[in-house]
Amino acid sequence: MGNEDLVEDYEWTEERSRSERFREILGQAEKIYLEVLRAAALIVATLILGWIVWLLLSSAYRIAQDPNSVEVEPVSLTAEEVIDIDMGEAAASERNADPEEPNVSAFDTFAEQYHRLFKEKFEKYRHKDDAELSAEQFADRYLSGFDEGEGDGIGLGFGSPVSQSDYDGLLAMMREASNLPENIERLETYRDTPKVRREEQVRKTRRERYCSYYSDYFGRCYGYDYRTVPYTETVVRMESPDGILDHRQLFGAYQGNYLTKLNARRDANLSAADSERAERRQANAEGWLGLGNALWFAGLFMALMFFFLLIAIERHQRQIAIKLENK
Repeated sequence: MGNEDLVEDYEWTEERSRSERFREILGQAEKIYLEVLRAAALIVATLILGWIVWLLLSSAYRIAQDPNSVEVEPVSLTAEEVIDIDMGEAAASERNADPEEPNVSAFDTFAEQYHRLFKEKFEKYRHKDDAELSAEQFADRYLSGFDEGEGDGIGLGFGSPVSQSDYDGLLAMMREASNLPENIERLETYRDTPKVRREEQVRKTRRERYCSYYSDYFGRCYGYDYRTVPYTETVVRMESPDGILDHRQLFGAYQGNYLTKLNARRDANLSAADSERAERRQANAEGWLGLGNALWFAGLFMALMFFFLLIAIERHQRQIAIKLENK
């Protein structure tokens, strides 16, 4: 064999050696790449599976929330809250309401008991010159519109429709409030405090007859007419000193305070219940959306598992090929 052949064999051997080393490097890189893909696929698949489980559980919880099961919280008041009034203000405006199918029997029973409570607990502290309220006057002053649920003598009401529990609650609360020491002290203060004289200038008008045509020649009036003439009248009243409410004003103020706070808390509870129902409906919608997302991620998980299966098959094929080469 000549030198040229030896050189060619060496070059061929060297070239083959470089080619084999390059293939080995590619094989190692490919092996590492496949291992990285395999590990990444396992990690991502585990995360997706955990996310699917979370979506299923959270969505099921949201869907299970029934908006119709939300109930309005009952309102509670104390007698101390009822008599917590501003003594500088008198609550005595009147308001009439048009009747609409009143619950006569329940209302009449309540009105009779309510009037009896007023006479026993409040009216007994009146001054001697204070007139007693008849049942009709009492109803006109404090109970106007109660049987329709639209209002009372001080411009307030229970709201419609009125139930027996509304009447019972007001009666029980006013009875409890009437027995509180602070209320009794206020009533005794009114009873034992002399009234003071108050004068008020009131502008009024009156109709008067006057001579519309007077004859100077005959010296007499031949025509008369009427005209409206303004005048000022001094009205004198005997009233309690400032800061002291009489028994009627106290009764009306307590009633108004009770109804104001009752309606405010009912409205707040109703608003809270409506808000809770809205939140549950929103949770239901989010729950169904979460189930849809869970199905989407389940599809992604299956695709990733298929990709992982391909990697595993390729890895297995390579191991078989290496074993066959080594035989």
